[in-house]
Formats: sequence, structure tokens, C-alpha cells
Amino acid sequence: MSSISFRILFFYLIIYYFIPLFLGLFFNFSYLDFLNGEPNYLAVIPFLLVFIFLVLILSTHAYKFKNLDFLSVVFYRQDYVHLVASLVLLAFSIYYFFKFGLQFRHRGRAITDSSQIITLMIFLKIYFQGFIIFMISRAVRGVQITHLGGLTLFILFLGFVFSIEGAFDFLKIVILFALFLYYLLGINFFIARGKTFLPYRIVTCLVALVAGLGILFVGVANKIGISLTIERFTNFSFAELLILPLKRLSYHLYSLAYHLKYSVWDLDLQMNSVLGMIHNWLFRFSSLVGVNVEKIEILSVNRLNSLRIYEVSPGLRNGVSPGMLGAVFFIPYFPLSFILWTLFIVLVLKLFDDIFEGHNKLSFLTTMFLLTYFQAIVDSSLEILNPIGKPAMYLGSLVLVWMGRLRQEVR
Repeated sequence: MSSISFRILFFYLIIYYFIPLFLGLFFNFSYLDFLNGEPNYLAVIPFLLVFIFLVLILSTHAYKFKNLDFLSVVFYRQDYVHLVASLVLLAFSIYYFFKFGLQFRHRGRAITDSSQIITLMIFLKIYFQGFIIFMISRAVRGVQITHLGGLTLFILFLGFVFSIEGAFDFLKIVILFALFLYYLLGINFFIARGKTFLPYRIVTCLVALVAGLGILFVGVANKIGISLTIERFTNFSFAELLILPLKRLSYHLYSLAYHLKYSVWDLDLQMNSVLGMIHNWLFRFSSLVGVNVEKIEILSVNRLNSLRIYEVSPGLRNGVSPGMLGAVFFIPYFPLSFILWTLFIVLVLKLFDDIFEGHNKLSFLTTMFLLTYFQAIVDSSLEILNPIGKPAMYLGSLVLVWMGRLRQEVR
């Protein structure tokens, strides 16, 4: 395991498990009293230790990938294709902004019930997030961005601004802006610098602060609206501002603690997640080709998880990710599922290692973006088997970047 995959996994475990656990014990988890059950939080600690041990073992013996160079053309030689695709994304995003808006994901209809344009927009956004990783991998190597690439990045920046729908979209907007600054001024925010002058460090800290506050703001605003979010933020005390992100970060910990106590041997839950994934795949595929298929209520791991952990029945569109480790309990036959899922996590981390091979000194901003991309793949377990679901598309886009990682042509 290289320093890149180590940092991604380290920050994931710290942010979503260790910080919520220790601060939660301090606050007695009072801010989670609206959730169901009485999970044993302390049982999480040995589970995390076993997971870390298993990762170390599997990362030592896991399959070493070989480069598949033939698909590298997708990212290296299609500048005009990416420019046209970014314009299409911008057009879809403007349509989304005026037709649906920031709160659509939580208050609107399901994507497949609304517009094929939104479905295509989401596909393009996921594809271009792989493209962003590709551009970052060139920036850390000091490769200059072409004029067409710079124009594409600017158009993508506008497209992501107009189509913002989730908290982490704000971080992607910051990354795109940083890439455009690298193209325009040569300022590189993607590599960590040892001895740097004070103004650079100040700017880096400000960027991280703005990104963090923006993620928090958007994560609330897409549920209750911008005006109400501004009102709440201006009236919050310091303690409330501390509890708000802590509450949001604690869902993965709570899901893991809950399922460790109640769901380890719950084969009904696990088989429902399998059937839900299959039906979800069939429904989305049928929607894309124009065939009518009956839609059932529960279609995803996230939805199943929310129905389990909420004390009061959640809304029809509510879904809560169980997180990388809680997702284990939606796969049949524990502990075999635990071993296989950990192996999959290790293999995904190896993709990041290969893409950034020889360039381990990535900045904190870069690491956070890679972390959000990583969790988009691993947070919902069986959903990765749905080829037209988000996790599988994120993985597919990452594989495309990985396939071309050794080609050195620079235009």
C-alpha cells in the first residue's frame, strides 16, 4: 500500500469513524437520538482493527495490475470530443438549474421519472470526474494543460456550478477552479510542498476552509433551501455549528454500530438488497430503452439502510449510505462477505496507486477529492454490481483513467 492509498483510507476512517466515535462518546451521542435502536458503539473499535489488519494482509498479496494501454485514447487524444461533451453537459446543467434546482434530489421525483436529460447529465458528470482525476495526474507531473483542455475545464466549471445537487459537488467545483488556475497561471494546488513561503500556505488554508464551509452549506441547503440555510447559519451558536457537521459525519458510524448488533446474520436484509439491486438495474435499463417495468418502493442499499436506522419512517425519497464498512452487512454470508468486500476495497485503492505512481506527495485538497471519489465507489456495496448505477459508473470512469496511466504522449 503506497502513501496515496494509505492517505485515502486513513482520512476515510478518521473522518467517518474515529472522529464521530470519540466526539460522540464525549457528547453521549445525544444528537443521534432520532435514530432507531441501541447500537454498541464500542464494538466498532475491534471491527475497525480487524478491517485494518485485513487490508494490510490483502494489500500485500493482492493481484498486481498490468497496464491495458489500448483504451488510453479515451482520455489522451480526444480533446475536441471532450470539448463538445462539456458543452453538452453545460446545456443540460442550465436546463437542470432552471427546471429543477438545488433541492431536486431530495424533494423532486426520482431521476428516471423526471427527464432523460437529468440521467444523461449525471452520466456525463461522473465521466468528467474521471477526466478531472486524469488532469490532476498530469498536473502533479508538471504537464501543462493545452488551450483546448483549459477551455474544457472552464466549461466544466460552469456546468458543475449550474448542476450542483450534493455537498461534495462544491468540492468538485473548487477542484475545477484550481485546475483552471493551473492552466492559466501555473499555480499548482495539487502537490504538497515541503518548505513553501507563507502566502502560499495561507492561500491553501483559505481554499480548504472555503471548501469545507461550502460542502457543509450545500449539504444543508439542498434539503431545506438556501434562504433557510443562511438564516440558520447566521443564528447558530458555536456549539451548534460543531454539532451540525458531526451529526452528518456520524451516519456511517451509526450504521456500522447498528448493523454489527442487529444485522450480521440477517439474511432477509441481505437478500432484499440483492433483489433490490437486480430490480434497480432492470428498471433503469428499461427506462433508458423505453420499456415499462413495475417500480417497487425499495430499490437501493441506501434506502434499505434508512428504513432500518430511522426511528420514524423516512420520506419516500430518503436514503442513507451505510458507509464503506456498514455496507458489508448488505452482502450475504458474513464473514465471507467481509473478506471479499475488503479485497474489493484494496483493489480500488490500488487503482489510485497506479494512476499516481511515483507521485506520492499529493496536497490535502487533492487527497480530499480522491477520497470523495473513492467513497462514491465503496459506500453502497452491492450497488457496484449495477452497471448503470452510480458506483459502477464511478468505478468504470476510474478504470479508464487507470488504463492509460503509462502513456506519455503530451501534445
